[in-house]
Amino acid sequence: MKHTLLWLCALLLVCSACAPSPAAPSALSHPAQLAAPPSPTPLPTPLPTPGAVELADAFCALWEAALHIDVSPFLPATFFDAAAPWQIFGTPQEERVWLPAMQSAVAEQLASAAARATLAFEGAHKDLTVDVEQSITEPSWQLLYALMQGCENAEAANARIKEAIALDVQAALLQSALSLRLTAAPLAYREALRLGGGEESALLSRCFTYSYLYTVFGADAAEVEYEQPPAEGCLLDGFVWPLASHTRLRKTWYADRDDGRRKHTGTDIWAKADTEIYACTNGTVTYVGEGKGTGFAVIVTDAYGYEYHYYHMIRLSDFLHAGDAVTAGMLIGRVGNTGNSDLDHLHLTIVAPDGKYVNPYPYLKAMEP
Repeated sequence: MKHTLLWLCALLLVCSACAPSPAAPSALSHPAQLAAPPSPTPLPTPLPTPGAVELADAFCALWEAALHIDVSPFLPATFFDAAAPWQIFGTPQEERVWLPAMQSAVAEQLASAAARATLAFEGAHKDLTVDVEQSITEPSWQLLYALMQGCENAEAANARIKEAIALDVQAALLQSALSLRLTAAPLAYREALRLGGGEESALLSRCFTYSYLYTVFGADAAEVEYEQPPAEGCLLDGFVWPLASHTRLRKTWYADRDDGRRKHTGTDIWAKADTEIYACTNGTVTYVGEGKGTGFAVIVTDAYGYEYHYYHMIRLSDFLHAGDAVTAGMLIGRVGNTGNSDLDHLHLTIVAPDGKYVNPYPYLKAMEP
């Protein structure tokens, strides 16, 4: 019995020694009790840096807003009289000196506006190093004069001139360095003169004024000796005789007109009334109508950009419309005596793509039947 009790006591001691001791609470056993890690500090969202295109547009808007065209100090007191646009043709050179001066003033106004725009732009973008290069081509005085034709006052003239000048800004951005190239140049003369709106005959009048001044006078408004432009387009290929039969060709280029106040800028071919008139070239009809000086007229423009003007027709060519395609030798009208004319004849004028008059006589003489 004694031995049995001793054995049981020993067994209890061994079991107690083998039993695991209570474990300390595990941090992993109670996740709800964990301390949450600190939230990261939000980084500031960087503001988008304007790209080169946006910067160029912003500068162009500043330039446009800064540009103030004012030619009123140069205009003669009678400039907006109805007959004034034609008076310039026969005036002495000393009465035309204001025209180149006006052109120079417009160039200065363009450059001054660009300088003010640059200062405003740099003030708004102090984080950028701005380098500006500019190329400014002001409208010629011939174009300025033609643009103002038909305007009622100086304010309208200033607005039309500004509208006829295209401003362009190109930009290149490299990190914080911005290069800007500014370009100002007039629209092509036909596009610019269309800004005046009104009837097509009014456009023809402005185009005549421009082409006459551009052909007869130089940059200093002095009369220049005429030089025939080089032949291109249909002129280079040759064109057909414009009448149904051989009639008398007159050498009338630069002959006096309107009592010597202007020069004749075309070639006249005498023919009987109602003689058929044919297109000299392939091309597109760009005008069918009537003008005070031209009478009933048709204008055909070839693919190269030359305009062929046929004036003084006996009646309106109502079988033709602007946009019609014509081929060389196609009927476009009939000889008459309408407009500023004394005898039945065809007046042929040719205008080069840049607006300068071309003397048709040598081309007609070369193919005279």
